Amino acid sequence: MGTTGGNNAPSPAITFRRRLDRSVDELIGLCRGILADGEINQSEAEFLLDWLHRHREFSNSFPFNVLYGRVEAALSDGVLDQEEQKDLLEKLHSVVGGEHWDASASRAIWAPFDNPSPVIQFPRNDFVLTGKFAIGPRFKMESFISMEGGYVKNSVTQNTRYLVIGTFGSRDWMHSSYGRKIEAAVAMQSQRPNSISIVSEECILGCLTPL
Repeated sequence: MGTTGGNNAPSPAITFRRRLDRSVDELIGLCRGILADGEINQSEAEFLLDWLHRHREFSNSFPFNVLYGRVEAALSDGVLDQEEQKDLLEKLHSVVGGEHWDASASRAIWAPFDNPSPVIQFPRNDFVLTGKFAIGPRFKMESFISMEGGYVKNSVTQNTRYLVIGTFGSRDWMHSSYGRKIEAAVAMQSQRPNSISIVSEECILGCLTPL
């Protein structure tokens, strides 16, 4: 019984989670190193792609699933052009938590927001909030959603219709409930397309009934 073997070894899921966390730390460090001079060149992109290949067991986990395809596509023709450099820089910044990773609070990380943003259907739908909100304390966003007839829940479940990401995030987002909620929503989208929408704070505010 339980999730461990007779020798009390951790379950495969636990060891995978530990390896993933260590690899995320390494990936963040790698991204910070590349971003040190504010640009990414051909050799750095090739090194990053090789590193991602060697850690492909995590290719379906966030944020590996964001970077992997982008870096691979950028180097598919063997040349990293300026537009591809710009795109990769944006994604690298998202992994370390914003434009200035050494700040105590940064702009929200890139997240797999629905594109285009959906028209929010508030009544009787479950919402989960994560991140730090520009409008102030989280209870303000909770009250806005409640006034529109929505329900605010603490965690992502099969019943969650919207994950709302605040404008501000922590540089340590990946090892917090902030990152775990994003992971859960991304996993749900891959299993059940269109089951959950990932939206920004601005998207929610733009869909509120005018006072």
